[in-house]
Amino acid sequence: MTRTKLILITLSILVTLPIIYIAIWVAIVDVEIREKFGAQGLVHPTTYYSAAPRLTPGDTFNEKRWVQVLEEQDYRKKEWGSILRRSDYAQATGTECTKIYEKALKCFAFYHHVDKKIYLIATDELDSVLLLLATDPETNQSSPTESVELFSQILAQYLGDAPIIQRRLPLNHIPLSCLDAPLAIEDPDFLHHQGVSFRGLARAIFVNLKSLRLSQGGSTITQQLVKNYFLNSERTFSRKIKEMLMAFVVEARIPKDQILETYLNIIYLGQQGSYQVRGVGAAAKFYFAKPAEHLDLAECALLGAVINSPGRYNPFAHPERALARREKVLKNMLEQNRILENDFKKAMAAPLPKKSTIEIKETAPYFIEGAKRELAKNGFSDLTGYSIYTTMNPWHQEAAQRSVQTQLNELEATSEYHKKNKAHSLQGILLANNPKTGEVLAVVGGRDHRKSQFNRVFDSARQVGSVFKPIVYLTAFMENKDFSPLTQIENTPLTHTYGKQSWSPHNYDNTTSDKVPAFYALKESLNIPTARLALQVGLPAVIDVAHRLGVESKLQEYPSVSLGAFEMKPLEVLTVYNTFARFGEKPDLYMVRRLENSEGQSLYQHHPPDWKDQVGTKEDFILLDSILADVMNTGTGRGARSVGFQGECAGKTGTTSDYKDAWFAGFTANQVAVVWVGYDDNTPLKLSGSSGALPIWAHYMTSVYKNTIVPPLPWPVDMNVENIEVSTRELIEAGVPEDKATNTRIYIRKN
Repeated sequence: MTRTKLILITLSILVTLPIIYIAIWVAIVDVEIREKFGAQGLVHPTTYYSAAPRLTPGDTFNEKRWVQVLEEQDYRKKEWGSILRRSDYAQATGTECTKIYEKALKCFAFYHHVDKKIYLIATDELDSVLLLLATDPETNQSSPTESVELFSQILAQYLGDAPIIQRRLPLNHIPLSCLDAPLAIEDPDFLHHQGVSFRGLARAIFVNLKSLRLSQGGSTITQQLVKNYFLNSERTFSRKIKEMLMAFVVEARIPKDQILETYLNIIYLGQQGSYQVRGVGAAAKFYFAKPAEHLDLAECALLGAVINSPGRYNPFAHPERALARREKVLKNMLEQNRILENDFKKAMAAPLPKKSTIEIKETAPYFIEGAKRELAKNGFSDLTGYSIYTTMNPWHQEAAQRSVQTQLNELEATSEYHKKNKAHSLQGILLANNPKTGEVLAVVGGRDHRKSQFNRVFDSARQVGSVFKPIVYLTAFMENKDFSPLTQIENTPLTHTYGKQSWSPHNYDNTTSDKVPAFYALKESLNIPTARLALQVGLPAVIDVAHRLGVESKLQEYPSVSLGAFEMKPLEVLTVYNTFARFGEKPDLYMVRRLENSEGQSLYQHHPPDWKDQVGTKEDFILLDSILADVMNTGTGRGARSVGFQGECAGKTGTTSDYKDAWFAGFTANQVAVVWVGYDDNTPLKLSGSSGALPIWAHYMTSVYKNTIVPPLPWPVDMNVENIEVSTRELIEAGVPEDKATNTRIYIRKN
């Protein structure tokens, strides 16, 4: 081979290899671009939704909350009798409602923009739903419906691990001025170039050389889009070359209107706390407290101004810079014949928004973490771009967060012990669910997620104390049908020897007596009678029942297990008390209803098990629950009444022997909630379940049921039990101290 041929071959290889490399790279990028944009032309964040409010006949209609949800969806109130179109609702009272249903005193109607139907809700004076009607606006035909479901609300959105706020809008919902403003300032040649504007690039180079600094980048909107979602923000020559090449590929594959729509929906436009404001839809709410569809020229120009540097041109922090930048945007729009002179002058005179009119909060981070874990267990660890529809009730979640924070603040402010203990931060959790469905409604895993991301609901295990005691009494009801809430148990000093050890429990007030009725021992949380009962029925039996109720933690056959001297996770406590609330049916607790991909295809749907795991008999649980109901009226849980919660409920306090943990677990007909209060480092709390945890539970329940009626507990009928009244005299004769003996109603088995 001649030297000339060798040189030619070498040169051809040197030329061919880069071409092959670029071709392969372009092919890979092409696939990535098509996947990223997807069928809908948007780069989708991971989005979490709350449960949609739902009504059925007989439910209590909270009109104020429904109006709040509708107005957050930009609904407008219309006069009753008006034709309701998309995003309209109306309210009426009195004769207007009785014309529809003779017993109705209030009525509410709205156009459901998803179902495309008009729903009417008729209620009585107690806001109980009497009638639900669905009307087809095309045919005007109406018919009763079994339920009405509102809309799921966005809880949180993430791009990777970054929390964002975003409201996606199709291009035809964005005002023309909000299309023209960013084009005028960022990319005047957008409609004509093929991804890279060489004229804009040359202009940027000239300006940078003139100012001797990088004051302009010369990037087109397509390049900015590429940089946001395929590359990074580093200023290097190689990154810029990649950006330009990828912009050419995007323009070859994606239509201009799709590129612009994607850009306007994902562009970074501000920051509040840890949340990024993405897209003009979210920015309109953030800066102007209105939908993007209602923005005027001056407001659109400000958004165009902010795009270049949201921190530098923030109108709240730097109004002078924002005003100057907005002026430049408007001048560009005028010079490019995008607006008229009169519109220019009017927009120039418009004031800037004075302050942010909404507050973007970190919404339910502990709940969202739990939902992620649930999906991971079901095989979905990568949730990029997915929509997760959770079971969370936003009103209940807000009430839970407020209750924990408010009550812990009050405890620290009023207790001398906690004032001195400033080196430690008092912590608390609250988790709640609907026992009828198993849906988890609220999760608070700590006092402040910003200061501590440790999720105590899922990751902590603490001693449970007296919240375990009901299991001992339930075991006795299950093992011995002659055992009754009125059965007397010795309350004399006890020393139990096992192996080479001895154990002597004491009542909290260090008092003893002869005998006391079982229901009194439980409602007053007496240790000695409870320990005696556990030893009588057998610790293995107690542990077996605990596991059947939902306790997964390993329990040792030590006598102290009867008093809760072992660690459990809060979710285990919640499961146990759900089984109490369901009269022995062990629940299936869950946090995610369904999972959808970016195209709306369902990937996962929660299906409750067909079987029902019945623990014991319903009669056993009626006996137990009637005692737990008495706990709330005259026992250790009576403090809930003084806080203000008066509804029918049942529950139990829990305090560990060293006062390191305070618990309360309780339930109504449609709500089970568990509260724990303590220090992460096991510093003694010096609070009992009734003084530390119960006030949080009562505050939460009072908030949840505000302006609504607490439904009665659903006591099963046609059972072999009867509800009797025990007089004060009978109680004293049975061993109840005279100062604590009051007429009591309790369930017992029929003879």
